[in-house]
Amino acid sequence: MLEGCYGNDMAAAFLESGARAVVGCNQVTWGRRLRLGPSSQIGRAWLNGLRRGKTVFDALSSATRNIKRPFSDGWFVDGDKNAVYKEQMR
Repeated sequence: MLEGCYGNDMAAAFLESGARAVVGCNQVTWGRRLRLGPSSQIGRAWLNGLRRGKTVFDALSSATRNIKRPFSDGWFVDGDKNAVYKEQMR
């Protein structure tokens, strides 16, 4: 997940390097210094959705659903919207 991703340039770089999907926001995102801001809340909810087996797109849709506008606006998935998280073998 990219925050402050400067349009789509960074997302494209990750995809060109082999990432299946990249999530970012084309709007101003808001974090906070001492607690979770809206963008961090979206990021945490998105990761939790991925860990529960949701697709990248479905996890993002769920994550933004409970965040007030305008903080929920502008989030996108580049690449494979149906990609799912697979924990790497250690």
